Amino acid sequence: MHNRPQQSVAIALALLALHLIAPPVDAALNSDTGNALTVYWYESIGEHTTLDTIDWSDPDRVSNADQVNWAATLAPWEPGAADDLYAVRIETAIRAHADGLYRFRLTSDDGSRLFVDAQLVIDNDGTHSMTQVEGSVTLTGDYVPIEIFYFDRYNSAGLILEWRPPGASSFSVVPQEAFANVSAPILVDWFYESQSISNFDDVDWSTPDRSTAEAELNWPNRDDSGFLEGAPDDRFALRARSRLVVPESGVYRFELGSDDGSRLRIGGQTIIETDAQQTFQYHDADVYLTEGLHDLEVLYFEDSDWAGLVLMWQGPSDPSASVIPEGSFRTPVGTARPRIVGWSEQPRLESEREDWP
Repeated sequence: MHNRPQQSVAIALALLALHLIAPPVDAALNSDTGNALTVYWYESIGEHTTLDTIDWSDPDRVSNADQVNWAATLAPWEPGAADDLYAVRIETAIRAHADGLYRFRLTSDDGSRLFVDAQLVIDNDGTHSMTQVEGSVTLTGDYVPIEIFYFDRYNSAGLILEWRPPGASSFSVVPQEAFANVSAPILVDWFYESQSISNFDDVDWSTPDRSTAEAELNWPNRDDSGFLEGAPDDRFALRARSRLVVPESGVYRFELGSDDGSRLRIGGQTIIETDAQQTFQYHDADVYLTEGLHDLEVLYFEDSDWAGLVLMWQGPSDPSASVIPEGSFRTPVGTARPRIVGWSEQPRLESEREDWP
């Protein structure tokens, strides 16, 4: 058994959530159905003609969906939902299994926008009947977070997301299996090295060899296998990204255990760092966090022999530290991996009427 030295660093950081339109914590934790898309509903929003005038900070409720595939209808999209004067915001991560150019098509009545990795790819805003707008983006890696914003004013309402991945000859509705499950919101890039790793500078962080989605960061120390089935057990590194759901403002103690080096960053600030080969040890830091969502990143490298990585925390009301559970993470936004090629508006599918009362 290894000793567990404590390296306490009291850091008073009043970190603000970087995602300014984050939902309240109880909505963020609602992923019991395991469906791939989280849908935030803003009902009785009043008369709007653009997405920019809507207050996205406080959704009325949250639900889940398998696809973005609501054909134009006068009826509510789901039982008990509003049929006019409402908005939705959809969050998920999409699986880009093949590197290359992806074409997306967003059809809506009324306005909508598609963001891929926090970059605007399709702008279909305004009041109109079912209208198609296409956008192109180059993707690399397996999992890329996306967001869709939509509002309905009066009369019919519809929203459909289609894609044409590399090699496909036509558009199709993005299938359920293309989305990352909301129960695995930590996006992890894996890097395999051929030479010995002594510190973070020895790792080529430019192109991951593999990308996965994980529910938590909890790989207890081991000497006989890698963290993933079929993956190397020596000379590898990882970069994990997510957003941390902080249930109440206060001082949080983070404990990061690793063999070998590891680094924890919250809101762009380095909280814990051990940039060297070591036996499995925990290092901790006290951080003041405000209630809401905070960007989180963990870097780790393993050289040889034993390997382990565990992230724990203790909140203001917790009696002891524990592994941060999957319900406390949300899929991240804003990694700037895609390159937007362009978008163009396509002919409307219905009459050229404006969707006014």
